[in-house]
Amino acid sequence: MQNTFLLLLCALLCLIGCKKDEDIDMGFPGIGSALINGTEWNGRAGVFRQNSSPCDLDTCISIIIGHIVDSTQFTTKMSFNYVSLKKQKVLLNRLPSDPFIYVPNYFLYNESIIDGDIILLIATYQVAEGDTNSYLEITDFDVKTGAIEGRFEVTAIESLSPSQQGEIPDTIRITDGWFSSTIEWN
Repeated sequence: MQNTFLLLLCALLCLIGCKKDEDIDMGFPGIGSALINGTEWNGRAGVFRQNSSPCDLDTCISIIIGHIVDSTQFTTKMSFNYVSLKKQKVLLNRLPSDPFIYVPNYFLYNESIIDGDIILLIATYQVAEGDTNSYLEITDFDVKTGAIEGRFEVTAIESLSPSQQGEIPDTIRITDGWFSSTIEWN
């Protein structure tokens, strides 16, 4: 009887301790997916209003799609910023080097490692200067519920790599991208 109890206790502890890699939802209510250089990538999507200048109240949004793998704390995140809140297809831009210059529809992709309270940035990618193929399209938007959906394709070049850990490609191609979420109005 005692051996059976010990065996069950060991099995229970093993189940608790043997946790498989699981995605962390980052607290975002939606989902998103894409192929990055041909490899499937899935994440959680959040859409937030951007009320900073020059956006008028509730006219611009920021879309963030992120992915964290629990066991490694390796995170990837793509963001689309200062996007007009309406059904439309827009070309994506680079983030300007001057923080006081407003650029609509700019795109960033970051790779980093989270170690406790420290975030180690591995690489940042942006749309290439003069790119006319990278886009974001808002395909559905419901003003009453805040439900929003869209699709995207991006070719991005590495723009910042402070930590040369491993092989970092100088260009990434994001295809078949889509997201579905709800706007956080707060």
